[in-house]
Amino acid sequence: MVNPDLLSAARRYAAATGLAGTARAAERRDRYERIASRERKLILDTIKQAGLVYTRVERWEETANGTAFEMEPLGQASAREEVVTLLRTQVCPQTFFAEHLRDRLSTFMGQSVEQVDRLYRTTLGFPVPLKDDMVAGAIRLLVEDSDSRTLGLQGPRGRNFCGQHVDLSPSELDVAILSDPWPLDSIPRPGPPTTPLPKSSDGAIETPVVPPPTQVTVQSDELGTPPSRSIGELRQQLAARLNGVENGAIQQVSFRILANAQDIDLSGVSSGVRGGLSGRGSLDVQIELTCPGPMTKAEVEAKCEQLPQMPNGTYSARVRVLRKQEANSRLLV
Repeated sequence: MVNPDLLSAARRYAAATGLAGTARAAERRDRYERIASRERKLILDTIKQAGLVYTRVERWEETANGTAFEMEPLGQASAREEVVTLLRTQVCPQTFFAEHLRDRLSTFMGQSVEQVDRLYRTTLGFPVPLKDDMVAGAIRLLVEDSDSRTLGLQGPRGRNFCGQHVDLSPSELDVAILSDPWPLDSIPRPGPPTTPLPKSSDGAIETPVVPPPTQVTVQSDELGTPPSRSIGELRQQLAARLNGVENGAIQQVSFRILANAQDIDLSGVSSGVRGGLSGRGSLDVQIELTCPGPMTKAEVEAKCEQLPQMPNGTYSARVRVLRKQEANSRLLV
């Protein structure tokens, strides 16, 4: 410590606290407690004015020269809840964990989500998860990214995911194994039935040209939307991506809502989220809603409009659709 005023206040606070605990007279005890309270306030005000700094270990080596630290100012945050919220939402948000994971995927292949989470909590130089599902949520983001398809996830009972919504409970997700990604699955349809070959009048088998059969392949595809700041914007994104999709081809739609708001009027939040709470408070929620199909584009947009409104909310959606592909092949008999 290099602040002499802060050190002096800390010594006075410690002395007053000790004397208050040993004073027999109520008047003397009250006086010491007032001194301790005053010095404590002075200490907190001094720290708040100077500002806290979060020291992050960027690289850890056995020698001082090989070790690197990064200093992150925390502004006016001084209370524990304020500091944790700032670190979780601005310094090390879930997207930061996702990028950190993406750069080291080869290290984690073949490990379970629970093992990866433990590594992040015990490895110097890794960002520290400040929520129980921070690492698991980052893995979800990578697995559900249908554009880059950078990570696969092998869940229990043969339930595997890559580029699609991860439909696993927290306990199932913990034991799921990280794996290399794989291409979209294709479901072949059976070809047309064979027709008996006709015979000519002399008994010889004719060799007609059979019309080329149509081979139909159905592919399951995932359509995702970028994060939207409102439900109306999300509905427009969905409408653009579902343009041209046949009715009934939509098999499932999943919505994700992320909201983080500080010092808000809780009465303005949906009662399904806040319950009976009201007054000023903070909100930090992640909601995932999945609606099975089949359904039409209009039904998807209607479900989108029925989503709960969240202050400072971010909305996104993923839609699973079936696409048909036809390829003609000619068969000569």
